[in-house]
Amino acid sequence: QLDADKKKREKPSREKQQGGRISLRQAKILNEMKRQTRLLEERFKNNGYPAAFKELEANRNRIEEERAAMQAERDGGGTQLESMKAVLEAVKTENSGLQDTIARLELYLSMFKLSAVTGKAIEELTEWNAVIRAGKPLEFLLQCGLTLY
Repeated sequence: QLDADKKKREKPSREKQQGGRISLRQAKILNEMKRQTRLLEERFKNNGYPAAFKELEANRNRIEEERAAMQAERDGGGTQLESMKAVLEAVKTENSGLQDTIARLELYLSMFKLSAVTGKAIEELTEWNAVIRAGKPLEFLLQCGLTLY
């Protein structure tokens, strides 16, 4: 009998095989209820007491209630995890949108800088062309501060 109880304790419970997590306190309660149920089943088989049958049914009902409570607790944790995942995805989407906006603004800024530089270059080129047409390039260079050696 003791060896059989030891082997049963060494086997992982059905909840753990299915990947569910239960607290140590809950596991102890379930194991004690299962042990009492086995003892009552043996007593019922051997003696056929009606009181033992009633106690057995009460134990089975308590085990089912504990299982249902643990399942509800596990489901609640899963629901919380799902809502946290949804929030994370929403933040990622918002972050992605902000990054797109930043990239677009940086592109506009670089285009603006480029157009400002290009505009200044065109203005200077136009002025230089006018000086050349007027036939006074040396005067223009001296006016700009350039010296010839």
